[in-house]
Amino acid sequence: MIIKPISQAFLLSLILLFGSLYWVTLGDPMQEVYLTLATLGMIGFSLVLERLLPLHRAWNEPQGDVAGDIGSFVLVFGFIDGALKWLSPFLLLAVLPEFGLEVSWPLWVQIIVATLVIELGSWISHWAHHKFKPLWALHAMHHSTQRLYTLNNFRFHP
Repeated sequence: MIIKPISQAFLLSLILLFGSLYWVTLGDPMQEVYLTLATLGMIGFSLVLERLLPLHRAWNEPQGDVAGDIGSFVLVFGFIDGALKWLSPFLLLAVLPEFGLEVSWPLWVQIIVATLVIELGSWISHWAHHKFKPLWALHAMHHSTQRLYTLNNFRFHP
């Protein structure tokens, strides 16, 4: 099927464009606004594409899930994500000296280490949410959808 390679190339292009936007706006006090608008634009574009070119037509049929998915999106990304972004630098400043981590490494090394730590942490968290019942009770919401579409990617328990 030709659509899969095209969609993967398109996705990689969007990632590169988003990364370019990040670097071009680095140091600009409006950077967060630009990145937020670009993210919302990509989500909107995705919603339009899945309406026009769905993998399965049935996925475009409402299941009464849109309001819940929008609510989850607003809660998680509008409030929780913002709070975590605001608190994270303070947490890192408090924790880094305790681990003796060297912050004078070259930027590219810091980016690689940070990416590995974040990805490993995400993987461990996801694994634990599937493995342990108390965590599964929180995570099951993410797997409770009856169809696959853009907005239910944001279905998370806060």
